[in-house]
Amino acid sequence: MFKSHWFIITIVTAAVTAGSFTKFENLEENYLDEEEFALAANQSEREGKLLFPFISIVRFANTECASSSAMTGTCLARRECNNLNGTSTGYCASRRGSSKRPIAYPVGLHLPSYGFQKCSRPALIQLGCDCPGIAPNGCLQYYTGTSGTINSFNYGTAANTALSTSQVTGTRQIVNLNYGICIRMEAGYCAIQYAQTSNEYSFTVTGDVEGADDTVLGTDVGAENDGDCTTDFVVIPNPYEVSNGDAIDTDRFCGIGFVTVQTGAKPFVLYVVTDGSEGATASTSPDVANRGFSLTYTQVAC
Repeated sequence: MFKSHWFIITIVTAAVTAGSFTKFENLEENYLDEEEFALAANQSEREGKLLFPFISIVRFANTECASSSAMTGTCLARRECNNLNGTSTGYCASRRGSSKRPIAYPVGLHLPSYGFQKCSRPALIQLGCDCPGIAPNGCLQYYTGTSGTINSFNYGTAANTALSTSQVTGTRQIVNLNYGICIRMEAGYCAIQYAQTSNEYSFTVTGDVEGADDTVLGTDVGAENDGDCTTDFVVIPNPYEVSNGDAIDTDRFCGIGFVTVQTGAKPFVLYVVTDGSEGATASTSPDVANRGFSLTYTQVAC
């Protein structure tokens, strides 16, 4: 995206014999952004003065640029930077932008998970509305290609080091989620299959991981669905079990294991739901050391 910005050319090409001149003492290195120039021009017109030296237009892209800190920024005019509450941390656009400084957005995300706080500094990139790779509305995660791996937010194979409210090992899952994960349906493919990855913790959404037997953790035996999934679960519309081809009369999956399923429901979307607590309740025992999920997807040709 390009925007027009004004700066003062320091070469005088002709003498002006009439009128008086406006001198800008407060301009840093004689640069004006578009709004500052408009204000100066209006003032000069009212006072019968001439802008001097002459003004020209320079265009530069609002692109990513380096800053004096460890973060990158976006090259903007000085007034734009101030209006967006940005922090000037360097120069850009050959010293023409953001009063010659880029704007850096230090975004700290404090995500409350079950038992601990996590802070991140993600890189933010804006996409145009006509970008061919932009995710459909309602898709908080978006995948393309005929196969890949889907990880829940904050998934990891290591256990949480903090304790939950029930004073047991906390989980890695983020509270109060309800969102869709979308996979772009590629040309010539009409169904999609979901399976656990090879790690035994790759689908540990509810239950006690630490207390589970090795013959249960990460196996079909540890898989739960339907009415057993009321707090944290994954929703896969219209699934059937791949091993036997039988339809599954539910779309909810939870527990500490996962059965490989396939669905022809379109578009290809699975949903993630978590509640606000992993602690024990009057009717449920606490979840212990859950990691979330890591599922592979494979699109099936028509």
